[in-house]
Amino acid sequence: MGQMDEFYRGAELGLRVSDQRMRQTNLAERAAQTNRQLDIDEKMANVNMSRLNLLNKQLDYNYTQQANDDSETTVQLDALKKYKEQLASAANAEGFTKLPQPPAGLHGTHQQDAFKAHQGYLVSRQNDLDYKRHVADLEDKNDLIDNYGLAADWQSKEPLARDMSLESAQKERALATASRIAYEMRVSEADVQGFRLQQFFNPNTGKLDEDRFRSAMQPHSNLIMTGQTTHPTGGASKTYTSKTAIEEKRQFSNAKDASDHYTRVSSSMQKMKAELMSDSGGALSEQDADARLAQIYKPDDYIKNTDGSRTPLYRGQQITDMGIVYVYMGGPVERDSSWKKLR
Repeated sequence: MGQMDEFYRGAELGLRVSDQRMRQTNLAERAAQTNRQLDIDEKMANVNMSRLNLLNKQLDYNYTQQANDDSETTVQLDALKKYKEQLASAANAEGFTKLPQPPAGLHGTHQQDAFKAHQGYLVSRQNDLDYKRHVADLEDKNDLIDNYGLAADWQSKEPLARDMSLESAQKERALATASRIAYEMRVSEADVQGFRLQQFFNPNTGKLDEDRFRSAMQPHSNLIMTGQTTHPTGGASKTYTSKTAIEEKRQFSNAKDASDHYTRVSSSMQKMKAELMSDSGGALSEQDADARLAQIYKPDDYIKNTDGSRTPLYRGQQITDMGIVYVYMGGPVERDSSWKKLR
């Protein structure tokens, strides 16, 4: 019995030791888990703190950006208001002061608003007759300055010298215009010099009266203006045709009309001749039918043949001579004026 008691006591002691070790192991494991959880919690806290800091920075940035935007909007509105005041002042000033362009600092809707305001004033000016006259006068003076020797500072001279400078440049332009027209119309310099250009100079416009000058040059020119084209730039180009070409065209047209007339008459004569030679028309011989036709369709003249006979000739009838087709226009057959070249 004593031995068994000792055994049980030893076993119980072993179990206690084993249980105590198990408990120590569990406690160590729990402590390790707790430490790991604490590490995770600490990291999560750090992450949350970082997010909170980032959110605060974002809020600070948004606030600063909004403040900057509000400040920029105020600057833009002030600049736009100032520009519109300058624009209105220039538009209402005497002498058609040049309209200022929108400032470079504007952008977005403010820039669009500025451009619309500028365009509105510009369109209003362009529809104003006084402004059109003002622009035309500026362009006229610039033309004289750029091309005909008018000094750029001519308006700063004394009244008499100023008027003389302007008139001199205007007459220089009138002379150049006359030379150009004479060249276009192929009029010689000698013929041009026979005219006093002063009589064609319009003092109200400071330019040559081109229509009157062309009319005066027409008898000295073999060309006639037959067309004019106005270009988008405002300039115009004129087309000239020689009098000879116009006359040839007229004669050709007359000859063609006469030829067409004879074609119709000839067709009618052929139909009538066939009718006269038919049984229903009297069964005339060809000679009798021709004689009958000559009574109905009387010839305009006759061509005398070498055998003494005559061949009837009708207006519009064609004769070919050395490959050239001539059309008989009527009148004495021996006259050149009775014939027109067709081609």
